[in-house]
Amino acid sequence: MRLETNISAQILYLYEMEDIVIVAENSEETKIPVPIVLRSSGQTILDESYWFDFSGRISLHIRDVIENMFSISLPDVGEEIHFASIFLDFELDVNDSALDVEFKVCRLSSQSLEKMSDIDVLRIPEDYVMPLCRCAHLPGSGVDIVTPYRRYSKPSWLSVSGTDGNSALRLVDLSYFPHEIVRSFHVELSGTNPVICSPQFKVCAGHFEQYLFSNRYGGFDNVAMSGSLQFEAETEHETGVYSGHLQPISTDLQPLWTQHSGYVSWRTVLAMRDLICSRDIYHLNGGELKKIVITESSLSLSSDETVHSFSFKYRYAED
Repeated sequence: MRLETNISAQILYLYEMEDIVIVAENSEETKIPVPIVLRSSGQTILDESYWFDFSGRISLHIRDVIENMFSISLPDVGEEIHFASIFLDFELDVNDSALDVEFKVCRLSSQSLEKMSDIDVLRIPEDYVMPLCRCAHLPGSGVDIVTPYRRYSKPSWLSVSGTDGNSALRLVDLSYFPHEIVRSFHVELSGTNPVICSPQFKVCAGHFEQYLFSNRYGGFDNVAMSGSLQFEAETEHETGVYSGHLQPISTDLQPLWTQHSGYVSWRTVLAMRDLICSRDIYHLNGGELKKIVITESSLSLSSDETVHSFSFKYRYAED
């Protein structure tokens, strides 16, 4: 047997991970066990046997399994947290010395040194909460708030130690920004080349729902949505007949919420693949971050329109 996919001593980026392909060297090989071990703890994250297909290949789709190892939490608004390690080391330990290889997975995209978000322009409310993140492999420690007229430096907003793999994440309420800030601005991570910047924000009056979710660039996006938030209830009633009369026995109610985005840009809709697929999504509800689980979504684009929208249904994880 041999590995067709070159992973030995490689860094694999989670968002670009492809299947690992094992090729049989002779026709007698039909089925093999394929254990994959997390080296830091010795935990076996995959321990299954696979059959070679008619072409003599096995394709291991392990991205989803590994993604489960990278779930991260959000800090409280105004606070900063460090989450250790954007890297995890694994070992593929097949019963064949030629296939015993070690590899490293980075939970980011290979483009994380160039971007912090796929969103280009975003309308936000006056109480917007901005997630700011910096990984240790990026130089510098602060951020710059850039308006059409002035640049405001905030050198201490993100403090990342030099330890390999650490990241700093801070949630900044818009009230922390300079009072004289104009209604349009973006944020840059200081000291980066090329410049890594946030979407262009346009502050608007009105009510917005805010949803924060982990993205492929190592941090979080917060998409403020001006569309309606609707409540539904999925119910199930059990009844029975007692003494000749129909009586209720039990009622099960499952709360379900539907969020409509309001009008957003083309690129914002495209960026929503990270929201829909993210395992870490939070709704800012009454100043509290509540984790949600999306159950259904609808994304659509039309080339003859200049503004677009999307919607999704969700439940709170605690329900």
